[in-house]
Amino acid sequence: SITGNFTNNSATSTSSSAYGGAIDNGGTISSITGDFTGNSATSTNRAAYGGAIFNGSTISSITGDFIGNSATGNSYAYGGAIYNRGTISSITGDFIGNSATSTNTGVYGGAIYNEGTIETIEGNFEGNSATSTEYSASGGAIFNEIGTIETIEGNFEGNSATSTNGDAEGGAIFNYNNGTISSITGDFTDNSATSTNSNAYGGAI
Repeated sequence: SITGNFTNNSATSTSSSAYGGAIDNGGTISSITGDFTGNSATSTNRAAYGGAIFNGSTISSITGDFIGNSATGNSYAYGGAIYNRGTISSITGDFIGNSATSTNTGVYGGAIYNEGTIETIEGNFEGNSATSTEYSASGGAIFNEIGTIETIEGNFEGNSATSTNGDAEGGAIFNYNNGTISSITGDFTDNSATSTNSNAYGGAI
């Protein structure tokens, strides 16, 4: 288990990709308890995965708030707070002001990108953003691709997917490519999908 707050940690690459601004997990973690604030994964040459946490294996539980974390890639950016390609049993906490940003290619999941399995997410999502200049911006708060999310419980307010020249998809949640979300409970308020020069799909979902 891990107990403690993670503040202003960073994973930065100028030549390749960046994974997990605070934690990069390829094994098994029983529990993580603490807040994640201002952590970042940044690549000036390739992709960025998980501004706070990159999980490629197993985490039983995550309890804490995620505030102002970021994934910024010259190429793709995935999951401003969490990138999951493994299994996370539960996530409990609020996601506020997290961001995924790229100027050149696609951006997926301002707060969470999932292509694995997450059993439950409990918490509110406020002011998270996925922003791209040249390509698609998808899932202002959550992007689920191929993966499975059993339950989401929480309100979504003021999240955004914004692109200048590409599509904007799912201001709060974008579920894509045979992804499965079994249950969503909560209110969606003032979320937006906005594209200047292409298509916009699903202001909320």
